[in-house]
Amino acid sequence: MKVCLHCAEENEDDAVSCQRCRRTELSPPGERADSSELEFPTNKPGPEFMTATREGSVTVLKCRTPREAILVAYELEARNILVIFPDEETMSKEYQEEGFVSIRVSTRSYEAATELRTVIERDHWEERARQSLSIPMIFVAIALGLIPFPGVLLCHWVFDSLKRKSYRRKAKSFRRWFLVGLALFFVLLMIFSVWASGT
Repeated sequence: MKVCLHCAEENEDDAVSCQRCRRTELSPPGERADSSELEFPTNKPGPEFMTATREGSVTVLKCRTPREAILVAYELEARNILVIFPDEETMSKEYQEEGFVSIRVSTRSYEAATELRTVIERDHWEERARQSLSIPMIFVAIALGLIPFPGVLLCHWVFDSLKRKSYRRKAKSFRRWFLVGLALFFVLLMIFSVWASGT
């Protein structure tokens, strides 16, 4: 498979351009692109979340990376919303200087796509970041701590999964409760050792 160096789409070995973004920069067949190759270098840290700014009849979406800009553009176009996308040189320059890539859409069309806006705009991701861990998940974290193996591996997997989905507060809480469970495991182990040695 050839991997697109812009949007990470996998293409057939004989592909000349990416089936998703139509660009011609593809990795050699059978070689997965390193994540660093999928982005332009930047000299300035970008925004933590994608933001949307209304400028009259046009809405400017500031994406964190070129890859995100491409994926958002395709999501919008799939809903028949025309996207004004920068060319590669402009995108590279803006990303290097500003730390983000901006794409433009019609404000009227964009505001009509309510469901899409809640998925890609900053407010949605900030709300996710603030959500607290549920009681059942707290018990799961403690239970994993009580069985160190494979608890450590499962905790790491859940922690990464929550972070990837931008549930930052949930991820930190899950790890904290896992450590509580792990501490409880060692306390119980010590109690059992003392009891066993006394009998």
